[in-house]
Amino acid sequence: MATNEVFVYGNKYRITSSNTELIKNAASYVEDTMKQIEKNGHILTTSTLAVMAAIKIAAEYYEMKSKVEGCESKLQEILNKLE
Repeated sequence: MATNEVFVYGNKYRITSSNTELIKNAASYVEDTMKQIEKNGHILTTSTLAVMAAIKIAAEYYEMKSKVEGCESKLQEILNKLE
């Protein structure tokens, strides 16, 4: 595993991971989400922005997870019919 340096909202973080590209993409997505929230006109502290971004990203994750589970369920139904 490699230690990756990423910058989010002007702060440097070191994260150990075997997938450098994934970590860099994730850090970029977090920063973009924080900037998007800030762009809505609210003056917030960095920690508040980070928490709001985390909640937004977690909501996106659970939405996608639900869709994947629905697809898996439909696929299993199709496979059961083919047997």
